[in-house]
Amino acid sequence: MSAPSTVSAGRNIAYSVLMQNAGPSNENSASILTRIPDGLVFSPQNSDAICAQQGANILCSGLAVMSGQSRGVTLAFSVSTNSPCNEIFQNSAIVMGKNSDRNFSNNFSPWVSTTVQCMSPSGI
Repeated sequence: MSAPSTVSAGRNIAYSVLMQNAGPSNENSASILTRIPDGLVFSPQNSDAICAQQGANILCSGLAVMSGQSRGVTLAFSVSTNSPCNEIFQNSAIVMGKNSDRNFSNNFSPWVSTTVQCMSPSGI
């Protein structure tokens, strides 16, 4: 998972999640799951259509990834115009597949952080 390091209040944060299948089998129905960070609102119109909100989570399901290939999705969240300067949003994702996975430890993304950046009163 990756994201910009800063965002302005009232804008969107777009997270990119890249899933790689190291094999040996093809995966015909993988899922990506992430929690909606506190203070953000899911923006389905700016996210991949395969992703949907389920309660406090976003689930992207039915992803086919052949052995040795990768597949990415974009998840977008809107930041409130009232978000304070220097507020930090953190997010992470997990990948789950239907096929046997011999190395489950690499199914978790590292945490990414995005800080709300505010302009100075002079606009500089």
